Amino acid sequence: MKKQYVYIALLLTILILGGLLVFGPTKIIFKNRAPSKEEIPSMLKALPFENKKPRPQKYEKLMASLKDNEIFIEKLIFSPKNAPRGTYVYFDLVIRFKEKKTAKKFKEAKDLLEHEMISRLSQWDWLDFQNADGLQLIKNDLLRYLQQKHGSQIASVYFIRFKIGKQKGL
Repeated sequence: MKKQYVYIALLLTILILGGLLVFGPTKIIFKNRAPSKEEIPSMLKALPFENKKPRPQKYEKLMASLKDNEIFIEKLIFSPKNAPRGTYVYFDLVIRFKEKKTAKKFKEAKDLLEHEMISRLSQWDWLDFQNADGLQLIKNDLLRYLQQKHGSQIASVYFIRFKIGKQKGL
């Protein structure tokens, strides 16, 4: 009976020593190795808070090429008349003025100009935004409206980006 206990104790001792021999050195290797400061595990590279190079502004080339008599209006977002629930229209546009002084004056009052354009554009029917002819009519109407409201100081309106979207979950 005592022999069985001795064999079991001897077997456990051999297993423990074998485990230390196999797993002990690997633990020592990883413990003594200091990770470099520049190394980032691959899972962390995908996280949104990772320090990455700053992305250039979306319209950097456009902003650089704008003349003194032009202003860029970004993110006009509104829902047109008779649009399905949750649908919106997104515009980025450039307005060209005849004089630099006028453009400077309107740059200072850009918020008011954006509000006027959104109120005018939201009066158009949803179906007019869905084809090129309707967009041309909308562009001409917006130009006429701005010229009536602010005089003939406004030379032209250019649509830079146009997008129709639908809110998620609706």
